Amino acid sequence: MVIIRPVKVTDAHALSMLFLQLNDETPFMAMGEQNSATELSAHLTLFINSATQVLYVIEQDGHKLIGFAIGITGYISGDSHTASLVIGIQQASIGLGLGGQLLAHVEAWARLSKLKQLELTVIISNENAIVFYKNNGFKQLISKPEGMIDDLAENELYMVKAVNSD
Repeated sequence: MVIIRPVKVTDAHALSMLFLQLNDETPFMAMGEQNSATELSAHLTLFINSATQVLYVIEQDGHKLIGFAIGITGYISGDSHTASLVIGIQQASIGLGLGGQLLAHVEAWARLSKLKQLELTVIISNENAIVFYKNNGFKQLISKPEGMIDDLAENELYMVKAVNSD
């Protein structure tokens, strides 16, 4: 059985294992420096009950984590009305509709938080992700937004999706 739920501090070890797996499986998930479960649990407390960031996980069979989605307000563009999105799913679970379900959870959080849009960067050669995001309403922008914190790398696309139109 698979469920999508907000992260818990007790997920630190399983999430650490998922991050290691994603680093091994794909060049597209730059998970950065690997933290121990203890270090990760301290980071997870920042997501729990936060108004500006969220972390959902996909739990399989009551214990194993097979995917995650993160939304962080203003992380890429610096815009407090925009949430930056990262989705990662283990390769064996790609194509089961879990990415769309994770995205729906982050979109619901963004709407409740009165955010205007989701944003992300994706590596140009990650064609499957680009198709997924376009099929789910994301649009590619040609130029980076005003105030963008980091410059786009030559191999990245910047994409956005409106979640609240008012």
